[in-house]
Amino acid sequence: MTIFLVPVAYQNHQHQTSFANYHYRYWQKLSIIETFSLETMPMVLLKNLDNRNYQIALHAATTELMNSTFATSESPKPIFVQSKPLAFDAFKNGDCQYAIVSHNFDEYELNHLNYRTLKTFTPQMIWCLYHIN
Repeated sequence: MTIFLVPVAYQNHQHQTSFANYHYRYWQKLSIIETFSLETMPMVLLKNLDNRNYQIALHAATTELMNSTFATSESPKPIFVQSKPLAFDAFKNGDCQYAIVSHNFDEYELNHLNYRTLKTFTPQMIWCLYHIN
């Protein structure tokens, strides 16, 4: 049996796809086995206090977390990456002023940066477990 587990917030900015796209595109090949909800791993909004480029590295699925934090007219320019670890890498490398990342990063990796954690997010997520027919 081949199974596939996906969060319903799944988005792939590069390929302009989402959970809904895959769900409807492959509806004849996927059977839902189970759905459940869990809190996500805590996520944080980081700010590099020395960077002024007003860009934010984030996974597309976390765009609404950015939007709920910044006024629409003041939102930083998003740099979409394929995962929260890649958003962390962009922040760590100084590519952006802000990032939304999973909170499980090693703070030692940021010792060279003057940064602050601005906000913590712990939303629940619905997951869908599929059987691939």
